[in-house]
Amino acid sequence: MPRTMPDDVAEGVDYIMRIFQAMMRAAQHQAKERATHDDLYPVTLIMNRAGEIVCNDQGMPLVVIPPLTLAYTDEKTVTFFHTEQRLSPKRVAGLADVHVATVKRAVYDGHLAKPDKISSRRIAHRLADVQDWLTKRQRGQQ
Repeated sequence: MPRTMPDDVAEGVDYIMRIFQAMMRAAQHQAKERATHDDLYPVTLIMNRAGEIVCNDQGMPLVVIPPLTLAYTDEKTVTFFHTEQRLSPKRVAGLADVHVATVKRAVYDGHLAKPDKISSRRIAHRLADVQDWLTKRQRGQQ
């Protein structure tokens, strides 16, 4: 005769599944709203000081998309950029593995947003704009 799971274990499994479902929905929403070139989406649980996961009135965990994007991953590390981070044209070229002239041409052709002037001698691109450009390039949309 099969054993049934105790109520407290079943409730714990149900709670964990609700957490994963909320995280999955947040990542899927982000993929539709702002696709990334690597198709990876960081999601964050909201927790209080005691380390408890904060839920809404229906008992669903609160999950948010942090203003971060994955810059690099390997077997041991994950490196993030803040989406409002600014990158020089040279750094953008390095990320895209292209020449700086290609970055300038992408701006001129309207494929990459114009960089902001951050001083009298320096310009920089918003990382979010660069991510959009990289995604479009990877998908052959330019």
